[in-house]
Amino acid sequence: MNKTQLVNIAARKAKFTQQQMDEAYKALLDTLCEALQDGEKVTLVGFGTFEVKDVPEKEALNPATGEKVIVPATKKPVLKFGKYFKDLINA
Repeated sequence: MNKTQLVNIAARKAKFTQQQMDEAYKALLDTLCEALQDGEKVTLVGFGTFEVKDVPEKEALNPATGEKVIVPATKKPVLKFGKYFKDLINA
């Protein structure tokens, strides 16, 4: 399923127009991204928890040359699914 299909189905279920649902979708994603950029954890009860984890700097090997390189520290978005969602998928 792609974004357009998701928006169409959700619009029908919520009795929104496709345009209204597309705007709601964009607003939800924008808000989620802004919260994560601000270092907040976002919990959607029954679905999961979004957060950003710090990945420390590490040493690795360049596979082409075998040379050691330093991989810089970075931030990684993480989604931990909730029990209800996991149970729904595994039913």
